[in-house]
Amino acid sequence: MQQDSDLSGVNGKVVASLARVLYEHGGQLDTGDGPVEVRFEDGATLLLDGGSDGETLRTSSSPWRDPFEGKLTQENRAYIQEHGKWTRVDVSNEDAYRDIVGSAVVEAAPLFNEFGRLSGVKLATIDRTMWFVIEGDECHVRWAHPIGFTETRTTPDRGSQ
Repeated sequence: MQQDSDLSGVNGKVVASLARVLYEHGGQLDTGDGPVEVRFEDGATLLLDGGSDGETLRTSSSPWRDPFEGKLTQENRAYIQEHGKWTRVDVSNEDAYRDIVGSAVVEAAPLFNEFGRLSGVKLATIDRTMWFVIEGDECHVRWAHPIGFTETRTTPDRGSQ
């Protein structure tokens, strides 16, 4: 996981493309959950994903890598056929994402959940703001400020002792 300050490195960068990593099974994509990959015109990448604890943001400067890429074993083919797999899908031309592509990031702010954990990112351009949040072990993209997330880390009230 990167620290909060690492997000400031994307301020001013122009978004070249956006992709979601979605679960595909039987030719159907689950569009409700999945990481986001942001590629910038300068060649940099920001991968937004959930951590193994199911609520913490994990970021990377490396593009998403398909573990099933390349020549598949018979066992892997059978697994994918039965269970499906994660797939990178370019969403740059979809209505919700289109206004971000070609625009400079004016704000990349960390988002904290009600427990004070870094659980998301606000990524804003002049034309559009995208909130990427981790909720209940799932990665969601929201187009309005998500309830329960703040840009300021707070500590939950544990009551008086």
